[in-house]
Amino acid sequence: MAVIKPVAYQDLLDQGKKLQEILGRDLKDEIEHYKNTCELYISLFNNVVRTYPSKGNIDCIHLLGVRIFQDSRAAFDLALKGIQPQSSSLVRGALEAIFLIYDFKFNPENENIWFEGSKGKREELFKAGKVRKRLEGKIKSHEAGKQIYNLISDFSTHVTAESCYWYMETTPKSLKYHWAGRKGGVRSAIMVLQAMFALSQALFVLVEENIYTFTDSAWLDEYDEWKKAELEVNKKLGRLIGNDTLEEVVFTPSPRVKVG
Repeated sequence: MAVIKPVAYQDLLDQGKKLQEILGRDLKDEIEHYKNTCELYISLFNNVVRTYPSKGNIDCIHLLGVRIFQDSRAAFDLALKGIQPQSSSLVRGALEAIFLIYDFKFNPENENIWFEGSKGKREELFKAGKVRKRLEGKIKSHEAGKQIYNLISDFSTHVTAESCYWYMETTPKSLKYHWAGRKGGVRSAIMVLQAMFALSQALFVLVEENIYTFTDSAWLDEYDEWKKAELEVNKKLGRLIGNDTLEEVVFTPSPRVKVG
């Protein structure tokens, strides 16, 4: 009896490419905006100095910012190919890093503990749930970010029944992705947009929360233009997940300090 091999590895590559083409067409404007977000985000650290310097020589928020950028990029690429649980795991990590940045803002002493403290101390103080608990009621965007976090947690990091709701149906000629969990389905577009959302939220925090002092007013002008476009992307994601508050996250600025 011949071994049945309904799908070759090349079929997997072709299927991912096909889905990427479909999403690339459906989310053309949003993807172009994400590219702009990446470029603006990368340039941020060349146009700022730390407003409240960390006690040591290491700017831990900068380290977290780089991690968020890489997680978001990888999540974005995976989501475009339909590899959803793994994409969600990276977005979850990015959101946890954003919560940490907020924690360092409100509790400056925690920054050095996070970087230099013992493993036991860090595990005790920086469990994701404890960090989120410390932030409750302190930031307007916390609830919106928490909803995205909760949406992806069930089918991301841990091997739970929910994480297996994304499954593939193989046929002799195709490979299909299904969502078997949430009533009404979770569209692949949500997975792509949530990766964009994570990076945008990190940019909001780094710019709006007086963590950095800006050395170039032209960069801030470009940021303000970007923020207007971000509102439209947030509206789309908000409609898809049923959260109208996402569109409000953009307009919660704190006073910003310009230099020179």
